[in-house]
Amino acid sequence: MLDLADTYCILAQYGDGDGAWAAKCIEILDQFAKDYPDDPEMSWVRKTRMKIDEIILERLYGCAVYNHRIGRDDTARTYLVEIIHNYGDREEAKKAEELLSQIDRSYTPPPENYPRKPAEKFPYERSQIPTENSPIMIVPENSGGKWLLPVRDLKSDVRIDSSKKIPERTFSDDEI
Repeated sequence: MLDLADTYCILAQYGDGDGAWAAKCIEILDQFAKDYPDDPEMSWVRKTRMKIDEIILERLYGCAVYNHRIGRDDTARTYLVEIIHNYGDREEAKKAEELLSQIDRSYTPPPENYPRKPAEKFPYERSQIPTENSPIMIVPENSGGKWLLPVRDLKSDVRIDSSKKIPERTFSDDEI
């Protein structure tokens, strides 16, 4: 289900003239969010939904600019009104409001302090790289023919930590 939504999202990115791919993607994502609200993939669903909204906004705004440039202000006004109506609380709608105020002198954009939703940011979780418990560093088949025997880690129990002093070696190089 999510693979299909991802496919529709990719298709919408590379040419979605009538918005059909984006509409299908939104339909699938909304249905998934409704059916499985506690699924671990919900963060991906939210990110993809935001991405598809941005694709729709760019497409609608591009159509509006094109129609304004060739003199079809009524059609451009239709696209701009759709942007403001559906996505008016987002930051991206400012450009549409400015263009609409140029086309239609009777339209006045909302004041600067009008509350808008900023783009949602998703924090990344930081985690450490797990330590390896294996005393073997390189096996012969992964060495490209360089080693005939496995290369063993002589200090596999040492952790690199700048706050702790590294213990002294209890053996000499000749004993190895």
